[in-house]
Order: sequence, then C-alpha cells, then structure tokens
Amino acid sequence: MPCRKVCYQVCDTTREVITRIVSILLVLLQGGILDTLLYLHYGGNWFCWFVADAVSAILFAVAFVVAVEHYRKTKNNRRESESHLCHGRALGLLPLGYVAWFTYSGLVVPRVVLIFKHIAAGLDEDDILGPNFLKTALALTAPIFLLMVLSQHNKRQTLERRHYIQTLVAAVPFDILDSVEFLEILFVQESRLVLPFFLENLIIAFPCINFIIPGFCFVVLSHSFYGERPLSGGFQFIYTLSHILLVNVPFLAIRIYLWHLLSHDISVFFIKNIMMICLGVNDLYEICGESDDDGVDGAGADMPPSRKFRDKLVFNDTYDPNDRVEYPDLRYADLDLRPRRVY
Repeated sequence: MPCRKVCYQVCDTTREVITRIVSILLVLLQGGILDTLLYLHYGGNWFCWFVADAVSAILFAVAFVVAVEHYRKTKNNRRESESHLCHGRALGLLPLGYVAWFTYSGLVVPRVVLIFKHIAAGLDEDDILGPNFLKTALALTAPIFLLMVLSQHNKRQTLERRHYIQTLVAAVPFDILDSVEFLEILFVQESRLVLPFFLENLIIAFPCINFIIPGFCFVVLSHSFYGERPLSGGFQFIYTLSHILLVNVPFLAIRIYLWHLLSHDISVFFIKNIMMICLGVNDLYEICGESDDDGVDGAGADMPPSRKFRDKLVFNDTYDPNDRVEYPDLRYADLDLRPRRVY
C-alpha cells in the first residue's frame, strides 16, 4: 500500500509538471510558426514577435507557479480556504490565469489579422508553411486552453465542482476549432472564392473575437473560485449570451450566405452552430427560471440543490447539526464545526 501511494504521488506530480510544460511549449510553437510566416513575407524586424511570445510564455509560467503555491498553502488549511470564500477577492481566485490568456490572445490576434489579410490568399499547398500548417498552428489554441484550465484548478475537488468546470469549458475548444475551420474560407487557392471586402473582414473578425472569449471563461472560473461558490445569474447570462451572439449566430449566418448565394461547400460545423444556439437558448431559459426561483439574482444557478444549500451554509455564521443529517453530502464542505458562544 505505501508503495502504491508513493507511485501515485510521483505520477500525480509528474502529470502536473508535464501539463504545464507542454502548455508553455505549445504557446512557443504556435507563436514560432506565425512569426516565421510573418518574417518570410515581410522581413525586417518581425523577430520582435518572438520576444512577445517569450513574454506570453513567462506569464503562463508565473500563473502556474502562483496556482501551485496557492493550492499548496490551502491544502491542509481549511480555515484559510473558508476565509478566502467568505471575504472574497475583487479580482477572483488566481487572476493571473485570465491575465495570461488575455495577453496571449492579444498577441495572437494581430498576427492572425495580418496573415489572413495579406498572406493567406497566396499560400500554396505544396509549401511547407502552407495552409494546412497554418491551420494546425491556430488549432493549437484549443489544447493550450484545456491545459491552462487543468493547470489552474485544484485536481482534488468534489464531483459538483468538477461538473461545473467541465460544463463551463466543454464547448470552448470546439468553438476554437470552428473558428480555425471558418478562416479556411480565406485560402483562395482552396475555396476559389472572391469575397466582398466587408465579408472578408467579418470572416477575420469573428474568429479573432473567439480567440479572446476563452479569457472570459477564466474570469468566470476565477470569480466562482473554480466552482467553490455560486456565481450570479446575471454573470452567467451574459457569458452564455456572448457565446451565442459572438460565435454561433454570426458563423451560422455567414455560412448560410456563402452556401446559398456563393454556392460554397457547407461545413459540418454548420450543424454544430445550430446545436449550440439551441443549447445556449435553453441555458438562458434555465438561468432565468432558476433566478426567479432563488429570488436572489440567480445565486447558485446551474447547480444542484445540494450545492446551493452547501454554499449557503459556507457563507452562514450559524450551523445546525441537523443539517448534516439531512444533507450527508456536506461532509466535504469547509465549515467551522466548533461550538459558537452566544452572547
């Protein structure tokens, strides 16, 4: 048994280290490919983008170190963890997570705009740095996002917290891949389409927005303390609505336009856009309904009843022992069970 426990701890630590290293390497690899394309096309001082990639990678590394230190300090200190929840933080838990992502995406988006405005149309399939290589580089944003999420939250968490995080981030990688496929329209030698100027700008703009949106996912996770405390229904409503209006609706509308008016081949992501719009509308309906039921700005929306009750207890200064009998799943809540003196 001790040997098995040691092996588990070694594998667990190794997995964490590998996850963080791979995430940083993917950031550098993606940036290197985009920088090389820009340098080959423009020449000059485009090597400064490599410095920007290094800054982005350093921010990722700092965010990982801060996360490790935080969970190490709070691992055996429930009182400190409860104090963080009760008093809260204006910037949320581990704010460097979304700071790192906004910096990373803010450096990726200008290069994407330059490449697809001036370079993509001339790329040839026979070139090493051709369309497929560029699409692969941009698609790396999806695994970078997932690895970033895995590196920021505590792996030892309740099923409810894990479900909350998975529900929030599940659609993001597919939206990123959808954006990469959407940009494929601008490879003129493949699509054989000559697009109006305004439509070309829209096709570039919405995927670029979609590279930034995952940062707001980290904001939501941070302010909900990675599923530890409920988030207001208004916050969830805005986040869900942004995914509908900034990702799936414009992608669907442009694809229908290209299909019917320009006879462009339809993409399988066409069905994905319809499904995600329907699911998003359903989520908005449930958020509004639960907000009315709760009567307090939707606190605890999208969470099971036991989760809502547990969070109310976490923030409550009183504790009734009978609650533990009625709700046995409260055994993992960070509650102070010491008797309180009544004055």
